[in-house]
Amino acid sequence: MNEAEDHVLEFALGELHGRSATDLPERVLRELRKVQPVGARPGPRTPQPVAPRVWMAAAAVAVVCLSLFLVLRRGGQTTPRSLWVATSADVLGVLRQGEREARLLDAFLPGETLVNGPERERIVALTSGETIRMGQCSMLTLEHDERGLVIAPQLGRITLQASEKTAVRFRTRLGTLAMGAPGAVQVELRADGYDLLQPERFQQLAQELHMKTAVPLVLTLVTLLQGTAVLESAVITRQLVAGETVSEQQTENPANPIKRKLLEEAGTWDLTVTNVAHARRPAKPQKGLEVCRAGPGGEWLLTDLSIGEGEDEVRLHTVVGFNTRTKMYTGTLVDNFGGEMGLLRGTPEEDLDCRTLSMFSAEGTPGFDVRWVMRWESPDRRVTEFEALKGEEWIPIRKIVHERRK
Repeated sequence: MNEAEDHVLEFALGELHGRSATDLPERVLRELRKVQPVGARPGPRTPQPVAPRVWMAAAAVAVVCLSLFLVLRRGGQTTPRSLWVATSADVLGVLRQGEREARLLDAFLPGETLVNGPERERIVALTSGETIRMGQCSMLTLEHDERGLVIAPQLGRITLQASEKTAVRFRTRLGTLAMGAPGAVQVELRADGYDLLQPERFQQLAQELHMKTAVPLVLTLVTLLQGTAVLESAVITRQLVAGETVSEQQTENPANPIKRKLLEEAGTWDLTVTNVAHARRPAKPQKGLEVCRAGPGGEWLLTDLSIGEGEDEVRLHTVVGFNTRTKMYTGTLVDNFGGEMGLLRGTPEEDLDCRTLSMFSAEGTPGFDVRWVMRWESPDRRVTEFEALKGEEWIPIRKIVHERRK
């Protein structure tokens, strides 16, 4: 061994034992050097028996390297194999609570979120014997409670296959699904505007869902492929039938009140627009005008908005409606600068006095990631706050106060 290798081994052993002062590195190095004295010239090779202590030293080096490998993989903490709940032949992206960036791992712990990209399906083997097939652009979280392992699908198609009765459960928006016999069950979560036709947006969506900053509607479908299963919600327990698909019920978010609330914006509004200044001097408010009207069949809200005047005038035209099938706001935005149209999406909240819309590009063009939150303060006054995605954070950029013109 040379001097550089001596330093590496000594550092590894010191890290493994958590203290700088130890004679173990020196003793291991001494044994290793007995094989080839430092500075000695190689002569005629004569077969000689290898001392047992040399083999022990080599084994110690292997243990050190393996330990350091596990330390680096798990962010500085060794993880006993007994704590793993699942493994995969392929590495998957793993997101942890409080962390923005994914790690690439092939063994997984409770509390971790697994992310499979758009390339192909992948298989995850649970240590209890079941297998999970993660479809393209899919995402799930491994949870654990007093009854055992819980799979919480986040996005995409997730299929659980069990060769015998299993205690593993699915936690879905429809309720908790438990299998009572060998079989297979499939849960699919569809996010409108994010699908296999737009795989380039998947990584962004996965991170936003993980950090709880995304607002797309996710439609949940549960299908029992074979066997028996029970779906338990807060209000009902339902025995599933093989081949049957259960989806979220439209009655959870009645369409009529949402559409009525949307069309309450019809009228003419005077605007006060304030751009958020990041300099010392606050930005000067601008005046604007907004005209809202009901679209064809009362199904759409059409809005024409103008801010400023002359060459600096900004004009926007938006169309917003409510899709009763996907239970989400949907729409488009165009402006007087031309180019690409922005697409709008948003999920209704329990409080219909608040609405959040997100804009994105159908072509994946940068700069379209803007969302705005509108709140009713009274029947004649609304406030809208705009935020733009800068890196991984939503930054406030603009505030509009809408006051209904009498």
